[in-house]
Amino acid sequence: MATQVAKKEDAPLAVSLEDLTSFAGAGVEAVKKEDIAIPFINIIQSNSPQANKREGKYIEGAEIGMIFNSVTNEIFDGEKGIEVIPCAYKRELDEWIPREQEGGFVSSHSIESTILSTTTKNEKGQDVLPNGNYLVNTAKHFVLLVGTKHGTVQCLLPMKGTQLKKSRRWNTQIMSQTLKLPDGSIKSYPSFAYAYTITTIPEKNSQGSWFGLEVSNQRPVTSEEFKLGASFHGTVMSGAIDTAPREEQKEISEVCRKVFWPRSSLWNN
Repeated sequence: MATQVAKKEDAPLAVSLEDLTSFAGAGVEAVKKEDIAIPFINIIQSNSPQANKREGKYIEGAEIGMIFNSVTNEIFDGEKGIEVIPCAYKRELDEWIPREQEGGFVSSHSIESTILSTTTKNEKGQDVLPNGNYLVNTAKHFVLLVGTKHGTVQCLLPMKGTQLKKSRRWNTQIMSQTLKLPDGSIKSYPSFAYAYTITTIPEKNSQGSWFGLEVSNQRPVTSEEFKLGASFHGTVMSGAIDTAPREEQKEISEVCRKVFWPRSSLWNN
């Protein structure tokens, strides 16, 4: 399973379509979901290493407020934004080791689990488990990122902390598109029937300032985009996508934890 679903080749392959078809899938037979790093869509903040020339993770041309792909490091103008097609959605409780203990992602827990009942609030408003780790309420939007230099790419757009309100509004917008079925029932369009523009905007509260996401503008997808969206939806819902942050994403998530919820409740934002 590849995260890149519609690659635009820089140059044509010197191989016939017949040969490509005959050997389709060869070489990746043993690749499992844990062997694949799904790209995360992230915002470059003031403390992001991607914008610091002295950091090893620096991306040339990166500026605060830009959006970037955590795997390819492709950057996008935050004001112009990116276009995404939402294909699936999950909300989970992500367990993290505290920064004071070097930090790190542990695992994701179902939002339906009873694990939250075992937590206590600390002075930062975090839900702390008996083992000292804490839970982060995370809205995970699985999207197709359209118009990149690699074509249309499967990505994960996580929203947490102050961005949870944005997630709820987006879900409401998606579900407001309805159709009447032959049996008379009313249901929402498939989420991947429309593409949306996501930009970044400056935000602040009593704890500081940062760049957040803004969802706007929608357009009907093309028939090809719809097929790609339906395929990605099926892949996500089958459990074939591993959303555990890889090493590069753990560093990014560390930045997000400092930016989006420095001392505020994760549940009331």
